[in-house]
Amino acid sequence: MKDAKWISENQVWAWLVTLAVLLGVWFRMSGLGDRVYWVDEVATSIRISGHTRAEVTTQLSDGMPRTPAQLQQFLHPAPDLPISQVLRALVQSPEHTPLYFLLAHAWTKLWGSSVGALRSLSVLFSLISLALIGRLASQLFNSVKAGAIATTLLALSPFFVSYAQEARPYSLWSVTLLWSSLALWNAMENVPENEKQNATENATQHSTRRWLHYGLSLALGLYTSLLTALVLLGQGLYVLWAGDSQNDLSQNRAQRRGFIQAAALAIALFLPWAIVVLSQWDTLQANTEWARQPMGVLSMLVIWLYSLIVLFFDAPVELGSVAGVAVKFLMALLTLGAIATSLIWVRRQPQVGRFVAALLLPVPLVLLAIDLLRQGQASATSRYLIPALLAVLLSVAGWLASWRSPPFWQRSVLAFLLTVSLLSCMSNLQRIPDYQKSRNRYNAEIATLINQQPSPRLVAESPLALDLVSLSLVLKPDVLIQIFNPSIVPAQSCETILLLNPSASLQQQFQQRDRLQFTEIFRPPLLTGMDIHLSLWRAENHDLPCSPS
Repeated sequence: MKDAKWISENQVWAWLVTLAVLLGVWFRMSGLGDRVYWVDEVATSIRISGHTRAEVTTQLSDGMPRTPAQLQQFLHPAPDLPISQVLRALVQSPEHTPLYFLLAHAWTKLWGSSVGALRSLSVLFSLISLALIGRLASQLFNSVKAGAIATTLLALSPFFVSYAQEARPYSLWSVTLLWSSLALWNAMENVPENEKQNATENATQHSTRRWLHYGLSLALGLYTSLLTALVLLGQGLYVLWAGDSQNDLSQNRAQRRGFIQAAALAIALFLPWAIVVLSQWDTLQANTEWARQPMGVLSMLVIWLYSLIVLFFDAPVELGSVAGVAVKFLMALLTLGAIATSLIWVRRQPQVGRFVAALLLPVPLVLLAIDLLRQGQASATSRYLIPALLAVLLSVAGWLASWRSPPFWQRSVLAFLLTVSLLSCMSNLQRIPDYQKSRNRYNAEIATLINQQPSPRLVAESPLALDLVSLSLVLKPDVLIQIFNPSIVPAQSCETILLLNPSASLQQQFQQRDRLQFTEIFRPPLLTGMDIHLSLWRAENHDLPCSPS
C-alpha cells in the first residue's frame, strides 16, 4: 500500500510539473516579438551588430530626417560581420560582461536578428533554469518533492517569465547561478552516497572533477554578470563556515583547498575581462551614472518588498477601486508572509541554511552598503537581485516539501502561490510589469498619437537617440524622425512637429526663433514623482499657420 501511495503521489507531482512547464513555455513565448523593445534591448542589438551607443548616437544626431527603417538598420548584424568588431563594441560597455552578447551574436546567425528570434535565446536559457533548479532543490533538501515544487514555482513565476522575454543576459545569469550553486553543493559533498564504496583514489578523482566543474561554471557566471563576484564572495564564506559543522578535519581542509583552487581557476579565466574593466573604469563609471542617482529610503524599502512579492504575485493596482486595492494588498501581504516563514524555516537548517544564505545575502547587502555610502539606488534594481530571488524560491520549495504529509494549511499555501503566480502571468500578457522597460513602457501609446498625425515629424535631442530607435519599431513607415545635437535647432516646416521629452533650453530656442507654442499631449501615469519617463509635445505657430499643400 505504501508503494502504491508513493507511486500515486509522485504521479501527481509529475503531472503538476509537466503542466506548469507547459504553461511556463506558453507564457514565455506569448507575444514574444510584440512587446516593447526597450533601450536596453536596443543596446543589445547594437552591440552584437558591432556598434557602440556613442557611435549610433553620433551618426543619427546630424539633424537629417530619417524614416523608422533607417533607424532600425543598427539592430541587424551584417552577415559578414567579424567577431572582432563585436568585441570592440563590447569593450566600450565594460559593465556588461560579454558571454551573453557573444552567444546572442552567434544565435542571430542561425535564427536571424528579429525581435522574436533574439528574445527566443533568453526563453531557451529560462527553460534550462527549470531543470537546474529542480535538480538543485532535490539535492539541497534531499526531496524529489522539493525539486518538483521549485520547478513549478519558477515555471510560473511572473518575474522570471517577464525576464525570459527580454534580449538581455538575465536568463543566462539564472542558469549560471543555479549551475554553479549545484556544482558547489556537489563538490562540498565530495562523494555521493552511491559512490562511497569506491576506492579512495576514485573518490579523489570525483572530488577533483567536481571542483573543476564548479570553477568552470563560476567563470561562466563571471562572464555573464559582474555581480557574480559577490556571489563568489558569499560562497567562499559558506565554505569556511560550513567547515565548522563537519566531523572530518581532513575533509574540511580538502573542501577549502578545492574551493580556493576552483575560485582561482575562475578568476584566472576571467582575468582578460577584468583587465578590460580596469582599463575602462572611467567608461564604466559613466555608463552606470544612473545607479548613483539619489533615492529616498522609503522608496527603496517599498521597491525591496515589491521585488520579493513579484516573485509570485504581480497584478496591477487600480487606484479607483478601493475593494480591488484591498484584495491585492491582502494577496501581497500573504505572499510576503509565506516568503518570510520559509526564510525563517530555512535558517534553522544548519548546512542548507548557510548555503542558501550564500546566494541570498551578498548582492543585496553589498549593493545596499554602496548605496548608503554614495546615496545611490543600485540595490533597488529588481533585476540585480536575481540571486536573492532564486534563493527565496529555493527556500519556499524546501519549506513546502518539509512535511511528508503536509497539513491543509501548507497545501493551501502552495495552492495560493501557484494561483497568484498563474493569475499574474495571465495579467502580464496584456501589460508591462512596473519593474520593466523603464521609460519605454508607454511606447505604444506615444506611437499611436504620432501615427494619427498628418505628415508627422518627430524631433528629439541626441540623448534620446536609442529611445527613438526603440520607438521606431511601432511607428508608421512614413513618419520622419529628426535627431540633433542640443546646440542645433531644426528649421520650422509645415509638417506637424512633435517633440519627445524636449528640454527647457530646446523649447526656449524654438520659441525665440520660430515663435512656437508647446503643448504637452501625452504624459504617462507615474508611480512616483521621480520616475524616468517619456512625454510627447506638439509645437505650433499660431501667428503664422502653415497653409495646406
